[in-house]
Amino acid sequence: MQAMEPSLATGGCAIGSFRRRVLRLGLVAALAAATLALGACESGTSQKDLAEIKPFGVEPDIRVRIRDGVDLADIGAANASARLLARGLAGRTETMNAPVKARAGTGGIELTDLYGRRIVFGDGADVQITMPEAIGGLVRVDGTPYASSIVLKQRSDLGGGAGGRGRLDVIATLGMEQYIEGVISKELIASWPLGAFEAQAVAARSYAMHERTRARAEGKAFDVESTTADQVFGGSTTLEVAKAATRTTRGLVLVEGGRTLRAYYSSTCAGKPNSATDVWPVGPGYEYNRSASLQARSRAFACQGSPLFRWRVERDLGTLSQRVKAWGQINGGGVGQIGTIRSIDSIEQNVVGRPIKFRLTDDKGKSYTLSAEQLRFACNQNVPGLPDITREIRMNSGNFQVLFAGNRAVFEGGGFGHGVGMCQYCAKGWADQGLSYREMLARFYPGAVVQRHF
Repeated sequence: MQAMEPSLATGGCAIGSFRRRVLRLGLVAALAAATLALGACESGTSQKDLAEIKPFGVEPDIRVRIRDGVDLADIGAANASARLLARGLAGRTETMNAPVKARAGTGGIELTDLYGRRIVFGDGADVQITMPEAIGGLVRVDGTPYASSIVLKQRSDLGGGAGGRGRLDVIATLGMEQYIEGVISKELIASWPLGAFEAQAVAARSYAMHERTRARAEGKAFDVESTTADQVFGGSTTLEVAKAATRTTRGLVLVEGGRTLRAYYSSTCAGKPNSATDVWPVGPGYEYNRSASLQARSRAFACQGSPLFRWRVERDLGTLSQRVKAWGQINGGGVGQIGTIRSIDSIEQNVVGRPIKFRLTDDKGKSYTLSAEQLRFACNQNVPGLPDITREIRMNSGNFQVLFAGNRAVFEGGGFGHGVGMCQYCAKGWADQGLSYREMLARFYPGAVVQRHF
């Protein structure tokens, strides 16, 4: 997620946000960017590489990229004067007094401790920062406690992420259950009932285990992002309901056809679930998006309590057209040539009546076709010289109809996020009604089963 909505659950990539690579999964706290290629939260690991689920026996770890291409990272500990261990290539180990400032310099990763002592680890070296066993506790990054071990990686590429050389990635390695606690404490509102947190814990763990397998099959340096590119992770949490939900669902994931489900979720479905096949790629490497339990079908819903169950947004046609055109020029496709929009019509709906494809016609009489999610992100494209997108004018989902009044377009819609899989506000509503997390998950992912992975 990007900015936390004060009155909404946050819905992570399992939620479907579209930022990493092309389209990022989830969102309830914010917007992400999308592309015509529709590959966010996607990479193309062959389905054969995703082995059938096998119990670990012990809790697995997970590697979370908590900083993406930053100039500087402050590394600390619970005790301001604690001593941290920094290990580089060839076993070189240094003990430094916290807090430590880390940056990627011209000669490698530079560390400067509390007393100004400066150490440079050679160009290209990864540096692992750990807390001595005698001290214990978690390493803090920019004041937030994350894990007992983090890795600093100097960026060697000139593209991708937030930048190239001269920048750092920070990757935390921690136990899966500590990670799940941190995720669900950010993905849901703290006052929500335990049942909603339990359903979220199983979905988030399923998504994380799926991504862990994919990342390691691809030889990646990390398994998941800490943002809406995957699932929002804000570090160690003290929220008791998140800890309790993680304990009661320990090791449980969703499984379909013998494989861990990539359990998408979003904030508010507004009674019209979406299909993964209508949002993300389904070709070689993306077969998991064809999972039967991730496709739209009519079901009960209980998300009427969401502030975005129904919404209305008005846009000036001139600026709306500029945003859609700019999105097309960035992401490719003919819409980058669109003139002033004169009509927007839903030309295809799914089995529950949710729009999945729109036709846009401009003042030149030319028509362009976009998926509902593409159109949502195109409408929300920030353009230099135009006001930033705010929550008042944001298109919250692709579930809308458009009316035209003079030089304005009126969007009447429902829901927040992509609508695939679990609806967080439905989970809250059903938990209030007394449904168990297993009953909820059976509704959100029909055909999938809850199975212990470790």
